[in-house]
Amino acid sequence: MSDIKYLSVKGSTYQFHDESAHNTYASLLATYSYLGTYIGVITSIVNNLSDRIDQLDADITTKENDTSGKNYLTIERVGSTPVALKWPKTRTTSNHKSISYKRENDSSWTTISSNTVNTITLNASNPKVYFKGNNDSYNSITLSDGIASGYSSKGKFKVYGDIRSLINSSSFNNISLSSSTTNHFRSFFAGTNVTDASNLQLPSSIRSYCYANMFEGCTSLTSAPSLPATTLANNCYEAMFKDCTSLTSAPTSLPATTLVQECYRQMFMGCSSLLETPNLYATTLAYGCYDSMFYACISLQSVYPLYATTLESDCYSDMFNKCISLSIAPKIYATTLAYGCCARMFYNCHDLEFVNWIGKITNMNTSYFEDWLGGEVEDSGSSYYISRFNGVYLGCDTGTFVNVSDNNFTSDDSGTNGWNVYNSSNAPLIIDPLESQTIYIEKGDQTGTINTTYNINCDDEVSFTGTGNIYLNLNDTLMIYSITYSASVYNIGAGQGTENLGAWLVNNKKNADNITFKIRSNYRKFNPMGNISVIKYKYIDITPTRIDNIGYAPGLFAGAYVVDASKLIMKSGNLDSTKDKYCYHRMFYGCNYLKTAPTLPATTLVQECYRQMFYYCTQLKYIKMTATNISATNCLSYWVYYVPSGGTFVKNTNTTIPTGVSGIPSGWTVQTA
Repeated sequence: MSDIKYLSVKGSTYQFHDESAHNTYASLLATYSYLGTYIGVITSIVNNLSDRIDQLDADITTKENDTSGKNYLTIERVGSTPVALKWPKTRTTSNHKSISYKRENDSSWTTISSNTVNTITLNASNPKVYFKGNNDSYNSITLSDGIASGYSSKGKFKVYGDIRSLINSSSFNNISLSSSTTNHFRSFFAGTNVTDASNLQLPSSIRSYCYANMFEGCTSLTSAPSLPATTLANNCYEAMFKDCTSLTSAPTSLPATTLVQECYRQMFMGCSSLLETPNLYATTLAYGCYDSMFYACISLQSVYPLYATTLESDCYSDMFNKCISLSIAPKIYATTLAYGCCARMFYNCHDLEFVNWIGKITNMNTSYFEDWLGGEVEDSGSSYYISRFNGVYLGCDTGTFVNVSDNNFTSDDSGTNGWNVYNSSNAPLIIDPLESQTIYIEKGDQTGTINTTYNINCDDEVSFTGTGNIYLNLNDTLMIYSITYSASVYNIGAGQGTENLGAWLVNNKKNADNITFKIRSNYRKFNPMGNISVIKYKYIDITPTRIDNIGYAPGLFAGAYVVDASKLIMKSGNLDSTKDKYCYHRMFYGCNYLKTAPTLPATTLVQECYRQMFYYCTQLKYIKMTATNISATNCLSYWVYYVPSGGTFVKNTNTTIPTGVSGIPSGWTVQTA
């Protein structure tokens, strides 16, 4: 290096004139040569990193475009007709959001900006499309505009996936709707040809009007999505399925127990193919909550009970108006009413023939029932009138009205309208199922004669020749008008492994010879009500030289899942020492769910009439027994054995009853009547 005297740079030659300059250059050149090795290594690393970054970009793009495992809101073509979707609807407003979509075989996502209308075509090569977006306040202002992603389509399609992918494109599984806005998905699919929304996932968080009119006018829709929300907001489901004329299957249940203002208003109005209501669990109502919910559902036949005991203004108004196929009203448990609560509830339900009002009304007023069973002469052709009944009165002018609680209904359109009314004095024995259940009737091997008449909801007719079963859903009311049976055992239906409702329900309005039977339920809860005296028992001596009527229903409900027996009408006055012997022996034996006993108004008891009546009723909390003479042999023997402490016992002021398993349960509060 020290021998270098000249340096050539870009064609020019330079000479070093002294030793110092020469040495400096030599040192620099050595250093450059040394560093060059590392520069080459660094360059190689940079190039490798660049390649890796390019690969990462490609991986990110691939992952972003990969829809597998993602539950994006998805629309899929049904049938062979192409589907032309417009996003948003034909109008644009400032409310419309930025949305991205990707069809099944597209290589990347396409972004639709606010106020831009795109047409998305689904065909054989691209039958489905996915949607996502980031829109924290996904809402609209007016019904006519809908929301940012309304659809217009000629072909039919189904929709599924999580609608929240429009709110957060990546982490939408657990997010809630914004609490500061309303109308989140109002009118979203309104007027389109969607056929199936059963797998559409809607969030359990609810805001005002968020699903209002969502599927209104979707005349091809046959299946609705589940609605899991348990906490509601005003008008949240209003007119959600209005005029969905092909909808046959509603959501299985509406699980909210506390309702809010007009939350279900007109929800299924005009759903002319709907056959069954959802299960309505609500016990706390609000203004107009069920107003016109099933208005003009002309095919509706099956309904669920209405369990609320306190009603609110207009809560049931027009609820079933023009449900012309409805023959059995929902069981009604209301006790406290409000203005207009039942106005026009069953107006123009001309096929209605059975009503069971179970609750004892505390504030009866006819203004609460304006035209609730009324009607009109049909002469209109509008969509909510049934033109094929032109000139026919559509009111509810006949039928069976069960009024065991002795409510003071009037006899006009605001009352019972001349119906055959069963009050407590003339009511048959009634079974009110609290859970859907099957009652099994099994043939025995003893000789007897059974004459039974019964009716299920004044509609179903079922007969048996020895064995069979009857299925009761939640809204069924089982009417038992009379039973006379004979056998060589007096507690038929009790013991022998049976969990029974009693000895009845054989051969509808007919006689059956040489047959006895036992009845079992499938471990489901129910309430009995009405007159127990319709069941008459004949004891046949084995000789047989005598026949005695010895009681009504010993062991009738033994082992059954009875909850509340307070509306059973038991025999009053002095019991007959021969005919009433053993009459209620073991009647509720082993009824572990029984909480309230029937009132026992008999004044003079007879041998073993109440013996073991509530034996092993481990949840029983209330007994009212007003007898004045309890001296008969074993009349109260072990009748409250294993009944828990902490209940209330009501007795006659002048009657002395011992404490214990054959008297007043230990630890109970005693009241007098």
